[in-house]
Amino acid sequence: MRHLILVMWLAVAQTSAPLPRQTANAPAQKADKVKNNTAGNQEPITQVTPPSVELTQKPERNEKSRDNEASPNAEQTVRIRELPPVSVRRDWADWFLWGASALLALVGILGIGLAYWTLTILKRQTEVAEDAAEAALLNAQAFINSERAWMAGFRTDQKFDVRPPEGQNIAYSCILKNVGQTPSRILEVGLGFSKITSFSQIAPEPVYAERQQFNRMLVVPNDSFTVSVGLIPQLISGEYESIRKEKLFVYGYGFVKYLDMFSRDDKNIRETRFCHCYQVAKTGEPFEGFRPCIEAPDSYHKAT
Repeated sequence: MRHLILVMWLAVAQTSAPLPRQTANAPAQKADKVKNNTAGNQEPITQVTPPSVELTQKPERNEKSRDNEASPNAEQTVRIRELPPVSVRRDWADWFLWGASALLALVGILGIGLAYWTLTILKRQTEVAEDAAEAALLNAQAFINSERAWMAGFRTDQKFDVRPPEGQNIAYSCILKNVGQTPSRILEVGLGFSKITSFSQIAPEPVYAERQQFNRMLVVPNDSFTVSVGLIPQLISGEYESIRKEKLFVYGYGFVKYLDMFSRDDKNIRETRFCHCYQVAKTGEPFEGFRPCIEAPDSYHKAT
């Protein structure tokens, strides 16, 4: 399309320009006028030639400039001599946004405070509920303890103030009694009877020489039964005199396992442990017999 426009432009440029105040047929009219004058005046006719038109390259330059102006991808250099002025003046919209932001921040702070206050109240309520639940559990446990069966091991009135016949062993006997308010069912009883030269020699954990199953024998409140076990190892010659002189000590211990009315089948098995040591009468202490052995470790004294 550009080439077609260029050709048409060159064709127009090469066309002879008409003389002033003459049309395109002026040479022909001039020729007719000359003929008339020849007939009248017989003067020589001078031929007039149209002026030549000099072609230049301006249209091509204009065309190139138009092409450059029409080209959208032409690179152009833009120079910024100074930054445009920026207005920092606040209008009502800016103040409205600032106020809204401040209000939201205030609401957030109040929300955090309210949440903390609510959590504090919930924590206090939880603590109160836990205390109430613990108190209820303690009350229930106190009721159970007051109404359940309790088996205890009591000493007997046996004494070793008389020398036993030669070769005869001594024994430890105790009474197992239900001191609770409801019946108990005995599962197992274990006993031990040992001799030591010092109470510091008592083993940390009891070792029972005899164990006996009772197959849930029923023991009603205030009812009791007696169990016994022989000294292991037996007394030898001269040890009886050592007991009388308190150079040798003997102590008996045992346990009883049972169920009460609040126990589930073979669950929540109750157990009582006990320990007694023999005391020889002496000046100022007339009592002789078995007494609770407070020198024994706490593993010998237990009640569940």
